[in-house]
Parts: sequence; structure tokens; C-alpha cells
Amino acid sequence: MKKIIFALLILAFSSYEIYGQNYGQPYSQSSYVKQSYKSNEGGLPRPSFELATGIQLYSFRGNINEQGNGFALLAPNPSIYFVYSLMVSCNIPVKQIQENLYLGINPNIDLGFGSGTFAGDVPVYATLKYGAGSFRGCQKPFGIGVGAGAMFSGLITTLGDINGDILNYSTIYVAPAAMAEISFDVGYGNIYQIRTDFTPIPVSKFSENSSYQGTISQVCIRIMRIF
Repeated sequence: MKKIIFALLILAFSSYEIYGQNYGQPYSQSSYVKQSYKSNEGGLPRPSFELATGIQLYSFRGNINEQGNGFALLAPNPSIYFVYSLMVSCNIPVKQIQENLYLGINPNIDLGFGSGTFAGDVPVYATLKYGAGSFRGCQKPFGIGVGAGAMFSGLITTLGDINGDILNYSTIYVAPAAMAEISFDVGYGNIYQIRTDFTPIPVSKFSENSSYQGTISQVCIRIMRIF
């Protein structure tokens, strides 16, 4: 929890710096946009970058290989792990549908740790975004976005079964992934987002020789700051 509070303080401090630079001056969103978020002349808006922190949930439902004694049920089943998450993201508009509505590409890199687990994810989404957060310089105070794509993931963790045995487990996989977000412009070009990423279909791990047989699901809730 201390790590998440520290990350939120960093996001808040960066907002304070921008506010301090503009304090005492008449604020015009349009003038701020022209100064800091100018689009490429005659082309699409420039990409924006996002920094995020949040909590990621991993759910395991299945059995552990007892090394010659068959499989034993996980305890508990499902086993749920909460992981602190830090992510860097990039929003790349590729086509304007109408004013403030863009198709885009959204690559991400995420690292998580906690509950005896270390995890890394590289989700890439095709996105549809409207309003705040859809592109650099959008003057809407509110925005929404959705995305679908794939996630390359790897994790190291420990799993326990009903017999009290502990398994050190590691795996990598590629899975379908989706995201949904809402965005808020809190003034002076400071845009924050609340976003969830998830695997709509649990990842199956049923290899005959695997130390774990079952499914893995992921859900993450993040607070993001757009730069």
C-alpha cells in the first residue's frame, strides 16, 4: 500500500508543478492546447504517454501435480493473488472518425509484485476513444475509451494444495485482453484516467507434464496520468 501511495504522490506532484507554472495567469484551455499539445500540421495528433499504478488480481483455479501421486486440488480453489502494478502506456491515434473520436493503437508495459508473486505484462490494444484522453489537446472535460487486443504475460509465484504442499510455479502465455477507461480533465491540461484491463477468457494450462493444471485469469484496476 505504501508503494501505491508513493506513486500517487508522484502523479499529484507533477500536476502541482503544471498548476504552479500557470498560477495567476488567465487560463484558456484553447491557448494551453496550442502551447503544449499542438498536433502535427495537417496530420494526426501526436502520441500521448501515460503512467499508471494500480492493483492486479490473478486467479488460479485447478490442481497441482503431486509428482507421481496424481493431482491435488489447490487450496483455496480458486487461489487469488493481489499484486501492486506499475505501467507505462502510449496512446497512438491512427484515424479520426469524427471530432474528438479516434481509432488508435495502445501498447503498454506493466510490472507487478506482491503476495509472493512477480509478474510482467505487455498488452497491445486497438482502441476507440472519445473526448478527454482520445488525443493530445482534446478540450473535452470527460472521455471514455475501450480496447481489445492481446497480452503477452509472464509470472513467478507459489501455489499450495489441500495436502499442504507448496509449488514454485512460473509460466508465460499469450491471451486475449480487453480494457475500458474513463478520463477526466481536472484543469490546466491535467488528464487522469480510471482504467480496467482484463482477460475475457481464462488462460488454460492443461499440459500433461505441467506442474499445474487449470486456468489463470487477470483483472487490473489502475489510476493513470496522461503526459
